[in-house]
Amino acid sequence: MAESASPQKIKEEETSKKEVYSPSADEQVLIEKWKKRFTRAEEYLRPYRAKWLRMYKHYRAYQEKTNYAYQTRLMPPIAFQIVETVASRLATAKRKTRILPRDKKDTESKSIGAWNDLVGYDFDIIKLSKKLPKWVKSASTYGNGIGMLTWLTDESIDHDDPFLTICDLWDILPAPETEDLEEDCPWLIRRILKSKDKIEREEKARGENALYKNVNFLEAKQVEDWKKERYEVNTKKMGQIQSSESVETSNSVIKVTGEKYEPEKQIELWECYDFEEGKLITFGNREVLMRDDENPYKKVNHGRIFLNLADHEVNWELWGIGHIEPVETTIVEIADLRNQPKTLAFPKTILFSRPVQSGNSARWMMW
Repeated sequence: MAESASPQKIKEEETSKKEVYSPSADEQVLIEKWKKRFTRAEEYLRPYRAKWLRMYKHYRAYQEKTNYAYQTRLMPPIAFQIVETVASRLATAKRKTRILPRDKKDTESKSIGAWNDLVGYDFDIIKLSKKLPKWVKSASTYGNGIGMLTWLTDESIDHDDPFLTICDLWDILPAPETEDLEEDCPWLIRRILKSKDKIEREEKARGENALYKNVNFLEAKQVEDWKKERYEVNTKKMGQIQSSESVETSNSVIKVTGEKYEPEKQIELWECYDFEEGKLITFGNREVLMRDDENPYKKVNHGRIFLNLADHEVNWELWGIGHIEPVETTIVEIADLRNQPKTLAFPKTILFSRPVQSGNSARWMMW
């Protein structure tokens, strides 16, 4: 009877069959260069992401359990009211774009009307009326809304069209020295998480116009989800999220399951835009060079296709201030007052009285 192969031997054979990516010297230099840039940008943005999460909790009227005043759970939805009021008024206002002539001789030009129609058509194509509320809401909540304007090329459509993506702030890592995203940003990294199957399907659909190389070297793995805490706020009730300072028993926290929360093996993509050198570079899992091309948009504003919608700009800073941050302490103060026991908020006065003899007369003392 033939002997069955041992599990250890099978594992060694499978490991030996895996292809190992060996970058050239130039590719290794490029990988290390962008690793340093990523680390620098990510460390710079950590306190900003913490602030954005705090603003989001105010927007969702959420408090961590350790922040409850007097063990109660009331949080007034003031931030939600502010953001929704501002966003609805700005996003639903009727927009009209008009192209003005630059010279007197152009005032009678019929092409001006055609340009007006083209701009209106492009707004319809990028679905601005549908995407603008999300863009404005991001700005009013966090201080910034980032849009990415690209050109849609697909064999399934008759002609190319512009395409607008409203980016998640958690996924955008510009150079820390950036003050204006459209003017002086030297480079920017867009972090994308995708399954390997999805990458392969997209590449197959592109046919001869495939974007990536070395896909066969990619191995899906569990990747840190920077948005996990934000997802938890969306799905858990008050007090079910523990802060890093809280010490609770496992029974007091409800475990949430679902596609977004279960660890899923994915590929971490870095879409790197070098605006100074006019390059678009993509890395997979921080180690595999998948793309190193000329930026296809470099002739348009040097390839700076990211648009920053700032709510309240801060001098010499890229990241602005939203509508929630200036009133954050007031919201917390109101919440604390609402959560106080009535005996503390409105203490009772108890009076005691007794007669006191003073000479030939008597008077009442109260305390």
